[in-house]
Amino acid sequence: MGLKENLQQYNLSVAMPTELFKQLLQMKEDGELKSVHIGFTYSYIYLQTYMYRYSTYSTYVPNGKEIKELLTYTPSNKAVDYIIKKNGLLEQKDILTTTNNFPVINEMEDDDFGNRVPKITTIYEFCNECQHETVDEWRKQMKITRATKCKYPVFGFEREYDDGYVEGTFFDISDTTLIDMNTFLFCMSTDDIGVNGFYVYAYLLDKSNKFNNDFKATHKRIAKETGLSEKTIQRVMDALRSHNLITTVHNMEYFSFAISKDNRKASTHKVNNSADFSADKIEYEKLKFVSNKVHEKKMDEKFTYGKVEINIEDLPF
Repeated sequence: MGLKENLQQYNLSVAMPTELFKQLLQMKEDGELKSVHIGFTYSYIYLQTYMYRYSTYSTYVPNGKEIKELLTYTPSNKAVDYIIKKNGLLEQKDILTTTNNFPVINEMEDDDFGNRVPKITTIYEFCNECQHETVDEWRKQMKITRATKCKYPVFGFEREYDDGYVEGTFFDISDTTLIDMNTFLFCMSTDDIGVNGFYVYAYLLDKSNKFNNDFKATHKRIAKETGLSEKTIQRVMDALRSHNLITTVHNMEYFSFAISKDNRKASTHKVNNSADFSADKIEYEKLKFVSNKVHEKKMDEKFTYGKVEINIEDLPF
Protein backbone atom coordinates (compact mmCIF):
# COMPACT_ATOMS: atom_id res chain seq x y z
CA MET A 1 0.00 0.00 0.00
CA GLY A 2 1.22 3.50 -0.87
CA LEU A 3 0.20 6.96 0.31
CA LYS A 4 -2.48 7.52 -2.33
CA GLU A 5 -3.99 4.07 -1.83
CA ASN A 6 -4.10 4.66 1.91
CA LEU A 7 -5.94 7.96 1.47
CA GLN A 8 -8.40 6.46 -1.02
CA GLN A 9 -9.83 4.08 1.58
CA TYR A 10 -12.31 6.64 2.91
CA ASN A 11 -13.69 9.88 1.51
CA LEU A 12 -13.77 11.99 4.66
CA SER A 13 -13.77 15.78 4.99
CA VAL A 14 -11.44 17.94 7.00
CA ALA A 15 -12.15 21.50 8.18
CA MET A 16 -9.61 24.08 7.01
CA PRO A 17 -9.55 27.43 8.86
CA THR A 18 -10.66 30.35 6.69
CA GLU A 19 -7.98 32.60 8.22
CA LEU A 20 -5.39 30.46 6.47
CA PHE A 21 -6.04 32.31 3.20
CA LYS A 22 -5.09 35.62 4.82
CA GLN A 23 -2.10 34.06 6.56
CA LEU A 24 -0.66 32.75 3.29
CA LEU A 25 -1.31 36.05 1.55
CA GLN A 26 0.42 37.94 4.36
CA MET A 27 3.44 35.62 4.17
CA LYS A 28 3.64 36.34 0.46
CA GLU A 29 3.37 40.10 0.95
CA ASP A 30 6.05 39.96 3.65
CA GLY A 31 8.39 38.20 1.22
CA GLU A 32 8.44 34.99 3.27
CA LEU A 33 6.46 32.80 0.87
CA LYS A 34 6.96 32.79 -2.89
CA SER A 35 3.83 33.25 -4.97
CA VAL A 36 4.57 30.09 -6.97
CA HIS A 37 4.51 28.06 -3.73
CA ILE A 38 1.22 29.29 -2.24
CA GLY A 39 -0.85 26.53 -3.83
CA PHE A 40 1.66 23.89 -2.70
CA THR A 41 1.67 25.26 0.84
CA TYR A 42 -2.13 25.18 1.20
CA SER A 43 -2.31 21.67 -0.28
CA TYR A 44 0.49 20.46 2.00
CA ILE A 45 -1.27 21.82 5.09
CA TYR A 46 -4.52 20.15 4.00
CA LEU A 47 -2.83 16.78 3.51
CA GLN A 48 -0.99 16.89 6.83
CA THR A 49 -4.16 17.98 8.65
CA TYR A 50 -6.17 15.16 7.09
CA MET A 51 -3.60 12.50 7.97
CA TYR A 52 -3.44 13.64 11.59
CA ARG A 53 -7.20 14.12 12.02
CA TYR A 54 -8.02 10.61 10.77
CA SER A 55 -4.90 8.84 12.12
CA THR A 56 -3.99 7.41 8.71
CA TYR A 57 -0.54 6.57 10.10
CA SER A 58 -2.05 3.49 11.74
CA THR A 59 -1.93 1.75 8.35
CA TYR A 60 0.76 3.63 6.42
CA VAL A 61 3.48 6.17 7.23
CA PRO A 62 4.62 8.15 4.17
CA ASN A 63 8.00 9.79 3.82
CA GLY A 64 8.67 13.33 2.63
CA LYS A 65 9.44 12.27 -0.93
CA GLU A 66 6.10 10.46 -1.27
CA ILE A 67 4.26 13.53 0.00
CA LYS A 68 6.01 15.80 -2.50
CA GLU A 69 5.22 13.37 -5.31
CA LEU A 70 1.53 13.23 -4.40
CA LEU A 71 1.53 17.05 -4.44
CA THR A 72 2.76 16.90 -8.09
CA TYR A 73 6.38 17.83 -7.24
CA THR A 74 9.37 15.63 -8.02
CA PRO A 75 10.49 13.73 -4.91
CA SER A 76 13.95 15.30 -5.04
CA ASN A 77 12.63 18.88 -5.34
CA LYS A 78 14.15 21.01 -2.56
CA ALA A 79 12.59 24.32 -3.64
CA VAL A 80 9.79 23.98 -1.08
CA ASP A 81 11.91 22.70 1.81
CA TYR A 82 12.06 26.19 3.35
CA ILE A 83 8.31 25.85 3.90
CA ILE A 84 7.95 22.30 5.21
CA LYS A 85 11.19 21.43 7.00
CA LYS A 86 11.53 21.27 10.78
CA ASN A 87 11.67 24.89 12.03
CA GLY A 88 10.69 25.99 8.52
CA LEU A 89 8.15 28.67 7.59
CA LEU A 90 5.05 26.72 8.66
CA GLU A 91 6.56 26.00 12.06
CA GLN A 92 7.71 29.59 12.48
CA LYS A 93 4.10 30.66 11.90
CA ASP A 94 2.83 28.02 14.37
CA ILE A 95 0.66 26.38 11.72
CA LEU A 96 2.30 22.94 11.78
CA THR A 97 4.90 21.47 14.13
CA THR A 98 7.07 18.38 13.76
CA THR A 99 6.58 15.39 16.05
CA ASN A 100 7.39 11.67 16.27
CA ASN A 101 4.27 11.00 18.34
CA PHE A 102 2.07 9.69 15.53
CA PRO A 103 -1.73 9.62 15.87
CA VAL A 104 -2.82 6.00 15.44
CA ILE A 105 -6.42 5.77 16.67
CA ASN A 106 -9.31 8.03 15.69
CA GLU A 107 -12.56 7.72 17.64
CA MET A 108 -15.57 9.83 18.55
CA GLU A 109 -16.69 10.52 22.12
CA ASP A 110 -19.12 12.77 24.01
CA ASP A 111 -17.75 15.97 25.55
CA ASP A 112 -19.04 17.56 28.76
CA PHE A 113 -21.93 19.11 26.84
CA GLY A 114 -23.05 15.95 25.07
CA ASN A 115 -21.48 16.87 21.73
CA ARG A 116 -19.74 14.23 19.66
CA VAL A 117 -16.08 15.20 19.29
CA PRO A 118 -13.01 13.35 18.01
CA LYS A 119 -10.64 11.55 20.32
CA ILE A 120 -7.20 11.09 18.78
CA THR A 121 -4.83 8.63 20.45
CA THR A 122 -1.10 8.88 19.71
CA ILE A 123 1.34 5.99 19.57
CA TYR A 124 2.93 6.91 22.91
CA GLU A 125 -0.47 7.05 24.60
CA PHE A 126 -1.49 3.75 23.03
CA CYS A 127 1.69 1.93 24.11
CA ASN A 128 1.50 3.34 27.65
CA GLU A 129 -2.13 2.27 28.02
CA CYS A 130 -1.93 -1.15 26.41
CA GLN A 131 1.60 -2.11 27.50
CA HIS A 132 1.69 -5.00 25.03
CA GLU A 133 3.75 -3.17 22.43
CA THR A 134 6.57 -0.65 22.62
CA VAL A 135 6.93 2.36 20.34
CA ASP A 136 10.06 0.84 18.82
CA GLU A 137 8.17 -2.36 18.06
CA TRP A 138 5.47 -0.31 16.34
CA ARG A 139 8.12 1.51 14.32
CA LYS A 140 9.61 -1.81 13.25
CA GLN A 141 6.18 -3.05 12.20
CA MET A 142 5.59 0.14 10.17
CA LYS A 143 9.13 -0.07 8.70
CA ILE A 144 10.15 3.38 9.92
CA THR A 145 12.97 4.67 12.12
CA ARG A 146 13.14 7.03 15.07
CA ALA A 147 14.04 9.77 12.58
CA THR A 148 10.64 9.47 10.86
CA LYS A 149 8.32 12.30 11.84
CA CYS A 150 4.83 13.62 11.10
CA LYS A 151 3.23 17.06 11.30
CA TYR A 152 0.94 18.24 14.09
CA PRO A 153 -1.68 20.81 12.91
CA VAL A 154 -1.76 23.40 15.68
CA PHE A 155 -5.03 24.97 14.53
CA GLY A 156 -6.74 21.59 14.77
CA PHE A 157 -6.52 21.82 18.54
CA GLU A 158 -6.32 25.56 19.20
CA ARG A 159 -6.96 28.72 17.18
CA GLU A 160 -5.79 32.19 18.04
CA TYR A 161 -7.95 35.29 17.60
CA ASP A 162 -7.42 38.90 18.64
CA ASP A 163 -9.41 38.31 21.83
CA GLY A 164 -7.70 35.05 22.79
CA TYR A 165 -7.68 31.33 22.01
CA VAL A 166 -10.60 29.05 21.11
CA GLU A 167 -11.05 25.35 20.37
CA GLY A 168 -9.41 24.14 17.18
CA THR A 169 -11.01 23.04 13.93
CA PHE A 170 -11.14 19.39 15.01
CA PHE A 171 -13.70 20.37 17.66
CA ASP A 172 -15.36 23.52 16.31
CA ILE A 173 -15.84 24.00 12.56
CA SER A 174 -16.94 27.65 12.77
CA ASP A 175 -15.19 29.78 10.13
CA THR A 176 -13.83 26.78 8.28
CA THR A 177 -14.02 25.25 4.82
CA LEU A 178 -14.89 21.54 4.68
CA ILE A 179 -13.06 19.75 1.87
CA ASP A 180 -13.27 16.02 1.18
CA MET A 181 -10.39 13.75 0.23
CA ASN A 182 -11.91 12.87 -3.17
CA THR A 183 -11.63 16.53 -4.18
CA PHE A 184 -8.00 16.67 -3.08
CA LEU A 185 -7.02 13.47 -4.89
CA PHE A 186 -8.91 14.48 -8.04
CA CYS A 187 -6.98 17.76 -8.17
CA MET A 188 -3.64 16.07 -7.57
CA SER A 189 -4.37 13.43 -10.22
CA THR A 190 -5.45 15.89 -12.91
CA ASP A 191 -2.43 17.42 -14.64
CA ASP A 192 -3.85 20.86 -15.40
CA ILE A 193 -5.34 21.34 -11.90
CA GLY A 194 -2.78 20.28 -9.28
CA VAL A 195 -1.97 22.26 -6.13
CA ASN A 196 -2.90 25.67 -7.55
CA GLY A 197 -6.26 24.36 -8.71
CA PHE A 198 -6.95 22.79 -5.33
CA TYR A 199 -6.03 26.05 -3.58
CA VAL A 200 -8.28 28.16 -5.82
CA TYR A 201 -11.12 25.63 -5.50
CA ALA A 202 -10.82 25.85 -1.70
CA TYR A 203 -10.87 29.66 -1.90
CA LEU A 204 -13.98 29.61 -4.13
CA LEU A 205 -15.65 27.07 -1.84
CA ASP A 206 -15.04 29.31 1.15
CA LYS A 207 -16.54 32.28 -0.71
CA SER A 208 -19.39 30.14 -1.99
CA ASN A 209 -20.31 29.19 1.58
CA LYS A 210 -20.41 32.85 2.54
CA PHE A 211 -22.47 33.95 -0.48
CA ASN A 212 -24.87 30.98 -0.82
CA ASN A 213 -23.05 29.67 -3.90
CA ASP A 214 -23.56 33.04 -5.62
CA PHE A 215 -20.05 34.49 -5.42
CA LYS A 216 -19.26 37.11 -8.04
CA ALA A 217 -15.65 38.04 -8.76
CA THR A 218 -13.30 38.97 -11.56
CA HIS A 219 -10.07 37.09 -12.21
CA LYS A 220 -8.25 40.20 -11.02
CA ARG A 221 -9.97 40.06 -7.63
CA ILE A 222 -9.36 36.31 -7.26
CA ALA A 223 -5.68 36.83 -8.08
CA LYS A 224 -5.40 39.62 -5.52
CA GLU A 225 -7.07 37.64 -2.73
CA THR A 226 -5.18 34.39 -3.37
CA GLY A 227 -1.76 35.86 -4.10
CA LEU A 228 -1.48 34.09 -7.46
CA SER A 229 -0.79 35.90 -10.73
CA GLU A 230 -3.67 36.78 -13.05
CA LYS A 231 -2.20 34.49 -15.73
CA THR A 232 -2.14 31.61 -13.26
CA ILE A 233 -5.74 32.33 -12.23
CA GLN A 234 -6.84 32.37 -15.86
CA ARG A 235 -5.24 28.96 -16.47
CA VAL A 236 -6.57 27.50 -13.21
CA MET A 237 -10.13 28.77 -13.73
CA ASP A 238 -10.13 27.27 -17.22
CA ALA A 239 -9.02 23.91 -15.79
CA LEU A 240 -11.59 23.98 -12.97
CA ARG A 241 -14.37 24.71 -15.45
CA SER A 242 -13.11 22.16 -17.98
CA HIS A 243 -13.38 19.40 -15.37
CA ASN A 244 -16.65 20.70 -13.86
CA LEU A 245 -15.23 21.58 -10.43
CA ILE A 246 -16.91 24.96 -10.84
CA THR A 247 -19.61 26.45 -13.04
CA THR A 248 -19.22 30.05 -14.14
CA VAL A 249 -22.24 32.12 -15.12
CA HIS A 250 -21.50 35.27 -17.11
CA ASN A 251 -23.53 38.32 -16.14
CA MET A 252 -22.69 40.19 -19.35
CA GLU A 253 -23.65 39.36 -22.93
CA TYR A 254 -20.04 39.96 -23.97
CA PHE A 255 -16.94 41.87 -22.90
CA SER A 256 -15.40 44.87 -24.61
CA PHE A 257 -12.81 47.37 -23.47
CA ALA A 258 -15.27 50.03 -24.66
CA ILE A 259 -17.63 49.11 -21.82
CA SER A 260 -17.04 51.49 -18.94
CA LYS A 261 -15.81 49.95 -15.68
CA ASP A 262 -19.01 51.04 -13.95
CA ASN A 263 -21.04 48.95 -16.38
CA ARG A 264 -18.90 45.82 -16.26
CA LYS A 265 -20.33 42.92 -14.25
CA ALA A 266 -18.26 40.19 -12.61
CA SER A 267 -19.14 36.58 -13.39
CA THR A 268 -20.75 34.29 -10.81
CA HIS A 269 -18.72 31.24 -9.79
CA LYS A 270 -20.64 28.24 -8.44
CA VAL A 271 -18.74 25.38 -6.77
CA ASN A 272 -19.62 21.76 -7.59
CA ASN A 273 -19.31 18.64 -5.43
CA SER A 274 -16.66 15.99 -6.06
CA ALA A 275 -19.32 13.57 -7.36
CA ASP A 276 -19.92 15.95 -10.29
CA PHE A 277 -16.28 16.31 -11.39
CA SER A 278 -15.36 15.11 -14.87
CA ALA A 279 -12.10 13.31 -15.60
CA ASP A 280 -12.59 14.15 -19.29
CA LYS A 281 -12.65 17.78 -20.32
CA ILE A 282 -16.06 19.23 -21.06
CA GLU A 283 -17.11 22.18 -23.19
CA TYR A 284 -18.22 25.28 -21.30
CA GLU A 285 -19.55 28.68 -22.30
CA LYS A 286 -16.84 31.31 -22.54
CA LEU A 287 -17.48 35.04 -22.31
CA LYS A 288 -17.42 36.45 -25.82
CA PHE A 289 -15.04 39.33 -26.54
CA VAL A 290 -15.93 42.02 -29.06
CA SER A 291 -13.95 44.98 -30.35
CA ASN A 292 -14.69 48.58 -29.41
CA LYS A 293 -16.09 49.16 -32.90
CA VAL A 294 -18.52 46.24 -32.65
CA HIS A 295 -19.64 47.33 -29.19
CA GLU A 296 -20.28 50.89 -30.35
CA LYS A 297 -22.29 49.55 -33.31
CA LYS A 298 -24.38 47.42 -30.95
CA MET A 299 -25.01 50.44 -28.73
CA ASP A 300 -26.06 52.51 -31.76
CA GLU A 301 -28.45 49.77 -32.85
CA LYS A 302 -29.89 49.48 -29.37
CA PHE A 303 -30.38 53.23 -29.15
CA THR A 304 -31.98 53.41 -32.59
CA TYR A 305 -34.29 50.49 -31.80
CA GLY A 306 -35.48 52.16 -28.64
CA LYS A 307 -35.97 55.61 -30.20
CA VAL A 308 -39.58 56.86 -30.47
CA GLU A 309 -40.70 59.36 -33.15
CA ILE A 310 -42.82 62.19 -31.65
CA ASN A 311 -44.81 64.74 -33.68
CA ILE A 312 -44.41 68.15 -32.05
CA GLU A 313 -48.01 69.00 -32.91
CA ASP A 314 -49.18 66.15 -30.66
CA LEU A 315 -47.50 67.57 -27.57
CA PRO A 316 -49.95 68.94 -24.95
CA PHE A 317 -47.94 72.13 -24.34
